[in-house]
Amino acid sequence: MTARVRSRAALLGVAALLVPAVLVTPAALITTESAAAADVPPVNPVTVPVDGHPANQGFLVFVEGDVELAADEAEGTLAAGGDLAFETSYNIGAGNPPANALTLPGESRPTFLYVDGGIRFPSAQSAVLRVLNGGYAHVGDTATYDAFDTDQNGAAIDYRLAPEGTTAETFPRIEGTTRQSASSVPTMADPSVLDFASSFARYRSLSADLGTCPVTTVLHDAAGAPLATPIAPGTAAYADVQPGVTNVLTVAAEDLDALDLLTFDGLPGPGSPLVVNVTGTTFDGSVPNLANLTNAHAPFVLWNFPDATTVHVTGADVLEGTIYAPRADLRWDVTQNVEGNVVAASFTHGVATAAGPVPREIHGFPFSTTVSCLSTDAVEGDLTLVKQVVGGDADPGDWTLTATGPTTVSGTSGSDAVTGRPVPPGDYTLTESGGPDGYEAGDWTCTGAPVTDGVVTVADGDDVVCTIVNTVVPDDGGGSGGGDGGGAGTGAPGGGGPGGGGGSGGTTPDPGGTGTGNQGGDGAPGTGDGVDTTSHAGVEPGGGTGSLAATGADPLPLALLALGLLGAGGATALGRHRVRAGAQQERDPATSRRT
Repeated sequence: MTARVRSRAALLGVAALLVPAVLVTPAALITTESAAAADVPPVNPVTVPVDGHPANQGFLVFVEGDVELAADEAEGTLAAGGDLAFETSYNIGAGNPPANALTLPGESRPTFLYVDGGIRFPSAQSAVLRVLNGGYAHVGDTATYDAFDTDQNGAAIDYRLAPEGTTAETFPRIEGTTRQSASSVPTMADPSVLDFASSFARYRSLSADLGTCPVTTVLHDAAGAPLATPIAPGTAAYADVQPGVTNVLTVAAEDLDALDLLTFDGLPGPGSPLVVNVTGTTFDGSVPNLANLTNAHAPFVLWNFPDATTVHVTGADVLEGTIYAPRADLRWDVTQNVEGNVVAASFTHGVATAAGPVPREIHGFPFSTTVSCLSTDAVEGDLTLVKQVVGGDADPGDWTLTATGPTTVSGTSGSDAVTGRPVPPGDYTLTESGGPDGYEAGDWTCTGAPVTDGVVTVADGDDVVCTIVNTVVPDDGGGSGGGDGGGAGTGAPGGGGPGGGGGSGGTTPDPGGTGTGNQGGDGAPGTGDGVDTTSHAGVEPGGGTGSLAATGADPLPLALLALGLLGAGGATALGRHRVRAGAQQERDPATSRRT
């Protein structure tokens, strides 16, 4: 049974960092993680883009400064931003030719050896640095060598570089395995194609960010108990690797040195890379035997030294994975192989006076996936959605509220689904759906964060509450006028001015009201005895006078018509009209009583 310790605050992407960090307990991790945490989006830390191209331009060994070679070979390509020195014979490009090697403009072959500075030749007279598999060489400082494409007899030969002032037949030398003009050897790439300073500035920043990624796994013993730090020398440890995420293991430099054996429960792969963050400014010691890792896993393991300025490996078994030490002077003294990229401020491969019985090689298993993490400092915001209802019988729970953004929050008001929900920072579009007819929605309002046109911006640590109010829409039919509820006109014949939909006389009535006073909104006559023949000035909707407000009609012709009807024996008809008018009494909406 194994113990898995995960940072509850960490939100890791599918390509999140996996650090097969050596021997670190949670307490130890806290004390060694001094830098402020930073988010790392999915990225290949070796080929991270710089000026639109991979930072390393495909080189297996990529060093900002000087390189010294005293071992055996590198299967891939090598680039140095400083000088190149070799103390023993050494092979470059010994493996299968890399598919992504840099080819300079105008050339037909890729460059396997690139030196921005000059060459420091060894004292050993027989040493030869060979560039194999037809790769070109480019060396900037011509004061340190002479280049040849013919021998002393003038016959064409594969290119050679020898100490300045010597001949093509001189030892020590650098020799290629293809024809390259001597005049092209000093050609350097344009900074837009290869720029060590820009690449390593990006590397150092990224290495530091990776070093702050939340730990996802810790070292434990065979029973699953986390190992206490400092770790005792010779310890055998275990670490878990979870599928589908970036695994992050962080270990102090002295604990890595103490570890003798490291076995993984689960193995690194394209979707489950392992990042081992080795903390401390100096590492001087051995790398443990990685019991169940092989070169099949090497492209998915990154040994990151975010703070180190010196990394001196004095003993190790084969190191599966990439050494990522962009601030460090890296010295690899041991007689075993590195299976991955080497990224360092300077690099010494091997010790000339301590050659071992087995090869000391750098094998071509470059880092080949992405890693990512969301830092513990990336505080989430809290988002609550609220529905309020004004009027009618609807319940706030009749509507579904939704916020759509970096994540989606959706549910009914008051439910856990939309109350105090932790959300990543970002813009969220607020919407509602469902609910009964007859309600009008207002605008979304929010406290704790700005909202514009229904989009709220949630920042780290915000506590945001967003509310939308739905108000019942009144029914305009059935005698519901636009006045203020004045009573019916009474009294002397025709007393009072024009009514307005049940409102008080003299104001502009809303269309469609039913008045029972003097000539009201529906044109009915007053209920008093007799007929008022006086012309009353109404107010037109446009503000004019001299006609009824709702109809614009002059009351005098209507009065004369009424007199004519009475005089012609039309009293019966008028009486019927009065009966209907009396039956159409308004109901007071405030009291539900007839008025």
